[in-house]
Amino acid sequence: MNNEKISTVKIVRETRKVSDAVKDNLKDFIRRKKVISEALKECELTIPQISQKTGMPLDETVYYVASMVKFGLLQTSKIDDNDEYFYYKLKKNE
Repeated sequence: MNNEKISTVKIVRETRKVSDAVKDNLKDFIRRKKVISEALKECELTIPQISQKTGMPLDETVYYVASMVKFGLLQTSKIDDNDEYFYYKLKKNE
């Protein structure tokens, strides 16, 4: 049974290739994740501040910050004085 399972996984891996679009999307996410992480190393920032510091458009910044929160790379901290934006910080591995 194990040999059949291993060979099936091997066949699927060899026949189903990852598309170039998926590879490009992953590379883009990794690149943007690195840029946002670098911006947050020194201090906590709001999304508009991250956008300004990284030079990314605001809508893209929202998307990537939300993705990073979803995947456990960032966490919210406090809320700003006007109660408009959360501050974000890098999540520490415990």
